[in-house]
Amino acid sequence: MRSYGEETRQQTLAAIRRIVRGQAISAGIPEDRLPEVKLSDDFTAATYNDPELTTRIATALKSWLGNDQVIKKKPTMGGEDFGEYGRTTKIPICMFHVGGVRPEQFKESQQSNKPLPSLHSPLWAPLPEPTIKTGVTAMSAAVLELMGKK
Repeated sequence: MRSYGEETRQQTLAAIRRIVRGQAISAGIPEDRLPEVKLSDDFTAATYNDPELTTRIATALKSWLGNDQVIKKKPTMGGEDFGEYGRTTKIPICMFHVGGVRPEQFKESQQSNKPLPSLHSPLWAPLPEPTIKTGVTAMSAAVLELMGKK
């Protein structure tokens, strides 16, 4: 189970426990036979980008790559180890993706709403050029922005 924040995660887990207990009681399950909700502590939380930092990096990327080359995406519940840095109060994070498909393939996906292969798909096959160049440029733009260099 993923959420964008720990408080929401704990509220949801508490609600699941209440619902399971309530359903069992309403079904006539005796107290000593009520189900237990157990979770593993081994999970990857959703990555949460700091809004202020994200805006700052997006502005820098637009400056370097062009407005039409930077797309704001809706939040997803994707988990990533990198997200653990952002679960502290000390380190704001911003994780961005670099597109790597042919422009016509991207356009077709936009028009048909058919998703492109994801990073972990065996069908994912980025174009080496310009993907690598764009990735290096984007990361350079982000680092120079954060260092205060233009």
